Amino acid sequence: MGNRLSLLDNFQKRNSTVYELYWDKKINFKTKDKGTTIFHIACQNGDLEIVRKFIENGALINITDKKDTPLHLACIKGHTEIVELLLKSGAIPNSPNKGMTPLHCATWSKHSKVVNLLLEHLEDIDHLNNKNTALQIASWNGDHKITEVLVRKIKNINNQNKGNSAIHLALYSSSPKCVELILSTNCSSNQPNNNIYPLHLAAQKGFSKLIDKLILNGSYIDSVDNNQTALHFACEKGYLKCVKKLISHKANVNHLNNKQTPLEVTILNGFTAIVSELLNNGAEVNVQHTGSYPLHLACNKGNIEVIELLLKRNADITCVDNGNTPLHIASKNGHSQILEYLIKQSTSVDPKNKGLTPLHVACLHGRLQCVSGLLSGGADLNITCEQAKPVEIADKKEYSEIVRLIHAFENRHIIGNKLQKYSSAKPKIKENIEKIGRMSSLVSLNELWDWKKDYIEKQQEIKEKQEKERQEKEEKEKERQEKEKQEMKKKQKEKLELRHFSMQDIMTLYGEDMNIGMNKNEEIDEKSKRITKFLEETFKDVLIEENEIKLGRSLGQGMYGVVRYGTWKKTEVAITIFKLQELKADELNKFIDKVKLNYKINNVNITKFYGVVVKYPEFWHVSQYYTKGSLFRMIYFDHKEYTLMEKIKMVLEIAQGIYYLHSKNIIHQVIRSKNILIDRNGRTKIGNFGMLTFYRASREGFLNSVGQPYWLAPEILQTQDFSFSADIFSFGMLLYEISTMKLPYGNDSPFQVISNIINGVRPQILPDNPFKDIIASCWDFDPQKRPTIKQVLSSLLVLQTKLKNQNHEEIHFDVN
Repeated sequence: MGNRLSLLDNFQKRNSTVYELYWDKKINFKTKDKGTTIFHIACQNGDLEIVRKFIENGALINITDKKDTPLHLACIKGHTEIVELLLKSGAIPNSPNKGMTPLHCATWSKHSKVVNLLLEHLEDIDHLNNKNTALQIASWNGDHKITEVLVRKIKNINNQNKGNSAIHLALYSSSPKCVELILSTNCSSNQPNNNIYPLHLAAQKGFSKLIDKLILNGSYIDSVDNNQTALHFACEKGYLKCVKKLISHKANVNHLNNKQTPLEVTILNGFTAIVSELLNNGAEVNVQHTGSYPLHLACNKGNIEVIELLLKRNADITCVDNGNTPLHIASKNGHSQILEYLIKQSTSVDPKNKGLTPLHVACLHGRLQCVSGLLSGGADLNITCEQAKPVEIADKKEYSEIVRLIHAFENRHIIGNKLQKYSSAKPKIKENIEKIGRMSSLVSLNELWDWKKDYIEKQQEIKEKQEKERQEKEEKEKERQEKEKQEMKKKQKEKLELRHFSMQDIMTLYGEDMNIGMNKNEEIDEKSKRITKFLEETFKDVLIEENEIKLGRSLGQGMYGVVRYGTWKKTEVAITIFKLQELKADELNKFIDKVKLNYKINNVNITKFYGVVVKYPEFWHVSQYYTKGSLFRMIYFDHKEYTLMEKIKMVLEIAQGIYYLHSKNIIHQVIRSKNILIDRNGRTKIGNFGMLTFYRASREGFLNSVGQPYWLAPEILQTQDFSFSADIFSFGMLLYEISTMKLPYGNDSPFQVISNIINGVRPQILPDNPFKDIIASCWDFDPQKRPTIKQVLSSLLVLQTKLKNQNHEEIHFDVN
């Protein structure tokens, strides 16, 4: 067994010894390991000369390794010359593997040249794999080159798998070119898949150009899926061009989908331009299906443009939804601008719903601006509901501003007299008496003479309180600075320890008290000079001159800035370019702290930091460049395969890096394969310190910037603070990813992934996965039950020793 494994392993590595053994006829090339022969591996690896020698020496062309023939493997890998040789030597071109023929394999792997070769040897290409033809696979892949050659030869172009025809699959994959190729044949475009028609999918995807072709091909314009037409789907997604196309083909703009017409669907989704298009083509505005009229829906959404369009089409402003008029709905939701517009169009501002007028509703929900607008529009203050007036409702709810406003309206004749009292002494007031009497909103702001003294006194109290708090804060700040100065003296021997700076330093930089008398340009220039000087002094020990850096190509967009390749002193570097001009004072303070964090990090498993370039408003962060890129790229783009011992070496290096960070009281927060970098020697490094913070760091904005949720702990998704155990959870997900070479949760949507993580649903771990116990402990739902990184390291070292004692070797025959 050991010799045979060594032979197969050496052959897979293209060891020259294998060829010598072959010529000396010292080995049996029909030897199998789990059904796999050397011939299979040669076809998979693309060793043309070896394959030719095998065939010349009588190799079995159609031998299987329990599932695949050599032709299957060559088609999967796209080895055109080997495929051609095998076919000429008698390989069966339509040999099935669980229904998967070589044509299916080549189509799935998108090898168009191989597909063309196979078609020369095939008369019938309608073979099914799990009920799919090769054309259906090409459509799902969105591969228009292969689709184009297959549609010419396939007989049953309308074959369906679970209702999905080739045209359905092409639409699902968002490939309009494939759809057009399929439509050029005699396919049916009116076949439903669970009542979903191709026309519906085209409308959902926004393929307006395909709508004409589908309808010419026989698609029924008002076909329904759960009573929804293609027009409903286009309105829901906001595709105006599709809506226009469908209407031009006489789509029914008033079709009801159990609950809503296309107009109501559009209003709920806020697409004003489509509302206008529907109204221009006969959409009904005074119909009620779910209890709500279109006007009610627009009032609920707060869309004044749609409301204006509906009223221009004679929408009934007095229409009632469960007793509520549009005025009631606007008052409840606090849409004061809409309320003002509706009042201008209404004959009455006091319609009742169970005795409640819009004024009652506004008082009940504390809508001050709405109350002011209703009072200005002539609302009756004295209408009672359940023996309560509007002012009594506001008083019960403790909305004091509303109570004061209503009382002011009740006593406006008294206010007018008091204003008149000052008119002789103040002529300007006399000129504005009439205006003030009309502008009730001025009353609500307490700018009348009766309240002026009280207002000034309150403002003075607030200023005195603020001044006292400011002085106390300054005293505490001085004490803190003095304490930190003492601490700095103890650290003078540390080369990269930077001087302390306070928020007062930063505020001074931003010129809070220094811009008096300056114009805008002078202020910006002065601010730029101060910040530049400050940053250069702060980072003087690691400062790099701009002319020392030679910028190269863009490497991508990071969380905080653009990343570019460059060289510095003949060293390849990655430069992250941050934009600082938008940062406020406290944000700049936090940013500097994050950059300073690099100085504390000096570990072989952490990306190397070289220095900074100050070029305000730009700030360049210079670090080591890694030619091989990230682990994510190696797994999912380069399809790199690792042995078990290589995997355990990799995870040990990552764990050692995390152990170093945690020992420095640092939480990484974004441990994932995209942030694991590989150097030219194959060593893994933990990178991306843009998100690193100290243990008590704020998590504000983190979830929006981190992207995919696959590696996040459930407590983080439930808005708890970051912790070391959250890093352990992320490491568990990364360990699963490395051990399986699969993304956690596969192709699930981010929303489904978040739901799974929070509800304790974890990816399946196969029983033979040697990391299974460590993974399970790391992603435990309870943070307290997760191991520390030190315990994880210990478990990994034990596993490494155990595997070494077993002399474990892995041999890969993965052809998928």
